[in-house]
Amino acid sequence: MTDETPKRIQLSRKKGWRKPEGAISVSRPGQFGNPFAIGVRVPVWWRGRDRIQRGNIETETNEQAVAYFRDWMNGVVDVDDWPRPYLPLIRGRDLCCWCPADQPCHADVLLELANPSPLVERVKEKQLMSPVSGVSVKISVSPVNGDHP
Repeated sequence: MTDETPKRIQLSRKKGWRKPEGAISVSRPGQFGNPFAIGVRVPVWWRGRDRIQRGNIETETNEQAVAYFRDWMNGVVDVDDWPRPYLPLIRGRDLCCWCPADQPCHADVLLELANPSPLVERVKEKQLMSPVSGVSVKISVSPVNGDHP
């Protein structure tokens, strides 16, 4: 782990490759893995207008898998028998996954949520003036998975 911004590192099986010290693997299986694997039906549920809805999600692309992962992390859908990762465990750490560096990856979502920008941190505690209406608006950002400031 370094003092610079945490980043995603692609895991490798090449001879001599080692995971950097302090980096955390977020691949499957594991507590930080993405339950939305390409071609796998995942049972999910979400809160509908007047009742709980159940269904299955099957992803066809990396982009879909990452989008569903983001929805899951933000509480839009829930996955049966798969608890959401506890973000403080990975805050400030580099994350390793098998996804190629030039493709979308759920590790990017984890990095974004576990390491919010300074602006997001400031907004959590501020009241802002709307430039359009001039009305004072209190902004609060709900913590993800019990992640309290």
